[in-house]
Amino acid sequence: MAQPLDTQALMPKKMAHFPLNGSLTTPPCSENVAWTIFKAPIQASKAQITAIEEMEGKNNRPTQLLNQRDVEVEQ
Repeated sequence: MAQPLDTQALMPKKMAHFPLNGSLTTPPCSENVAWTIFKAPIQASKAQITAIEEMEGKNNRPTQLLNQRDVEVEQ
């Protein structure tokens, strides 16, 4: 069994970010996901990206409209 991915370990401790309630990136695109969008890019190595893709697959989709969702900045 694969080891679970600790996504908290990937997150900077202090960095401006935008919490956003959104949806899955793949069908059925259910709106039950809490996203964290950072103001500045987070660096990841090719090996880290490959490891995530091997566990999760490529599951991105084009940027979607806000559709009246609120976005707040947290520092």
